[in-house]
Amino acid sequence: MGWVGAPPSPLVLASLTARRRARAQWGKLRRYWAVVAVFLLNIYTNIMALKASNVETVIVFRSVTTVVVAFGDAAALRSTRGLPSAPVVACLLAIVLFAAAFVAVERAEGMQVARLSRRAPSPSPASSPC
Repeated sequence: MGWVGAPPSPLVLASLTARRRARAQWGKLRRYWAVVAVFLLNIYTNIMALKASNVETVIVFRSVTTVVVAFGDAAALRSTRGLPSAPVVACLLAIVLFAAAFVAVERAEGMQVARLSRRAPSPSPASSPC
């Protein structure tokens, strides 16, 4: 219990200063509450998606979501922004192609594993020599 009479640590002093500064910047915080809410909603939906499916499916879905958002943004803001430039479209197409290739490889590997598991039954504990 030697810490009872010790002077306050620099961390405690820094946190008190940060609290005072945070109160002064409450106006800034109020402007960005929606960003924080969307971020928390994103984390929640990702966790729920991982509960419902496997990691690979979530990764592919999130990759292709970027493409949908880019073209949705262009459609919604056509008056102020044009369509994506050629390099952007090329990158978006690369995302779609690599996601499709990933799905094809995963499907082929899944079929391969399924075939192997049907052919080679696992040894039963009763037939082991030990």
